[in-house]
Amino acid sequence: MKKILVIYTSIGAGHKAVGQSIAQALRKRAVAHVRELDLFKQNESAFTRAFERVYIRVVTDARWIWAMIYKSSLFNRLTLPLRVPIAGMKSGKFAKYLKSEKFDLIVTTHTAASAMVSAMKRAGKFTGKFVISFSDWHFHPYWFYEEADKVLAQTKEQVTELLRRGYAREKIVKCGLAVNEAFGARYEEGGIYQKFNLSRVKPLILLIGGSRGWGIRIDDIKELLETKYDVQLAVVCGTDTKLRQEIVKLVDRHPIPARVYGFLPSEDLAQLFYIAKIIVTKPGGSTIGEALASSTPMILVNPLPAMEELNQSFLVNRQAAVSAKSPLEVRRWVERLLQDRELYRDLKAKMAKIGSKVSADLAAKEIIDIL
Repeated sequence: MKKILVIYTSIGAGHKAVGQSIAQALRKRAVAHVRELDLFKQNESAFTRAFERVYIRVVTDARWIWAMIYKSSLFNRLTLPLRVPIAGMKSGKFAKYLKSEKFDLIVTTHTAASAMVSAMKRAGKFTGKFVISFSDWHFHPYWFYEEADKVLAQTKEQVTELLRRGYAREKIVKCGLAVNEAFGARYEEGGIYQKFNLSRVKPLILLIGGSRGWGIRIDDIKELLETKYDVQLAVVCGTDTKLRQEIVKLVDRHPIPARVYGFLPSEDLAQLFYIAKIIVTKPGGSTIGEALASSTPMILVNPLPAMEELNQSFLVNRQAAVSAKSPLEVRRWVERLLQDRELYRDLKAKMAKIGSKVSADLAAKEIIDIL
């Protein structure tokens, strides 16, 4: 049986989620052995840990710097040719791993992994097939490598950009962003309400940040607790235990019922998406894909600079989500969506045109077709 390797990096939870969803779908087809690799962990060192700390500091406390770098055409022109040579210089562990495992096909969901595989292809150290899957809803030139045999895109705009850059049409597939199959499943609602100790009669407003809790704002929760509507809240804080404790203290003092959770596995999160009336979230690529698959209208808040701002623009411009710049706007949008049935239905209809419940299966089919 042939062997497939799916590579992602844990420095971005969305890239990892997309990779894991593709791996899950490939395993269901049972036509190849499927392995997963976190490239960041494989190459973990004092340098990579320092890089992670700097990245987190920049995107949270010096947002304008990251936005300037991400959007700069000059920076791209100067650095794009260096991606693969630099990756090749630090590919020792990865090269040994490939030599020992002899994979027939590699899928990547992060530019660092794509650069590494491209370096191996150029050096003749990997001769199998190479597939890149994007994991956001806009396009960035750093994601594209000519060495790829196929690119899995989410949007027609990404396809257009690839064609404009000279990539062959037959190597591009628009299959949507791969999400865990749990987000497209149907559930028995009563069991979910009981499992999470939630009311069956109050609309559920679900607030969710990234895996680190990014995107959750205390002021948004305070404002929602002041609504006159008879709702309930659920807040998913990821791995940020300090944030969770702070929110627990806050909601305990208010009559509106609220449940606060830490990091949840995809299956549990999918069940909350299934019963939620509205999701308040930052526009991370995988979270957007999960909400689209669940057909749950979104209020987008507190995007990370550049990449998530572009994701937000993509959805808002297509009227598939709304955005809120302040806690007051969050509450007003929640209240409007609760009472404006036409707007609510329209959002769901626009979401259905973009999202897919079977995107991971489509990605798996395209990958296996070139195996």
